[in-house]
Amino acid sequence: MTRRFCANCGATDVGLHDNFCSECYWKLNTFVSVKKDRLEIAYCLDCGSIKQPSGWSGKSIQEEIPEKIAYAFIRNIVAHDEADIIVHSISEINWLNPNPEFIIEYLIRGDIIEEFSSHEVVIPVEIKLLGGICTICVKKKTGADEVTVQLRALHRHLTKDEKDFATKLAFTLSAEMEPEIPSAYISDISEYHGGLDFSIGDNSLGEAVVSGLKKHWIGHHAKNYKLITESKDNKKVYRTTHLFRIPEVKMNDLVIFKSLLFKVLHIHKSGVVIRSLRTNQKETTTKWDKLIIPSRPIQEIKKIVISEDYSNSSYLLMDLNSYENEEVDKSDFPVDLPVGDEITLLVWEDKYYLPSK
Repeated sequence: MTRRFCANCGATDVGLHDNFCSECYWKLNTFVSVKKDRLEIAYCLDCGSIKQPSGWSGKSIQEEIPEKIAYAFIRNIVAHDEADIIVHSISEINWLNPNPEFIIEYLIRGDIIEEFSSHEVVIPVEIKLLGGICTICVKKKTGADEVTVQLRALHRHLTKDEKDFATKLAFTLSAEMEPEIPSAYISDISEYHGGLDFSIGDNSLGEAVVSGLKKHWIGHHAKNYKLITESKDNKKVYRTTHLFRIPEVKMNDLVIFKSLLFKVLHIHKSGVVIRSLRTNQKETTTKWDKLIIPSRPIQEIKKIVISEDYSNSSYLLMDLNSYENEEVDKSDFPVDLPVGDEITLLVWEDKYYLPSK
């Protein structure tokens, strides 16, 4: 019976592949190679973003940079499909050097030959970092923006609370999105025509801000585009402007609706909640542009309820200035008036209304 042995070292009673034992086979063959054993990689001195093959990585703290590079450039290692590539070690880095250098060791392990046990190889790759400024930080420094979100109120200036809410919303969304979308930054917020203009680096953040405003207030959203340049590959670049306009009315305003007086209770995404000063009933209207602010001030007067006429369903009121009496229908008021008490009434278009609390 023929006894098999390694064609190189003569070893017997070992697994053989192509007539070689494991040790000799791997001296003559390899299942891993490296495209470049030295890489020069740009990184941003401002935000720590790394220039990857797919583009800038986004903000990183200094301690995260080496590991992010190790995994981002793992395709620099060419290995068998069934092999596992692991970041084995990262050497110390002297960050005082403007272009620091370090070494990443990759461990490649695989069971790719049936006759042999698992094989491991450690491949070192030298890294040199080239400090600079990423495109996002350049845009931030120059105030460049891709999108403008305009927040306005119809026929009035925004209130402080409205400005504060919109500003907090925009910064919160930016902080949430920027780790995944580095261009989701806010370069400027300016007051213009009684409203706010948000200058934003990415339309995804612009859309998110508008969506957040819509979830808080009912309003009108318009969007338009303006061609600003054309890239070298003939790709047209547009600047997007979103306009979101909220109602003219505010909480506690007295408004005219269906020819009667109402009080504004709340404004939310589904409409404007108003209460009738005639019936005390609440309703929500989406026709916020139909709510009219009275052009003339609504007067307040004081009356004494002299008596109540049950047969005619009316009250007899006396004016405290002229002492004149007049009869008014009980249906003009949402609640019973206290006989003998002094009351305050609102007067609009020769009709009396009981102020809403």
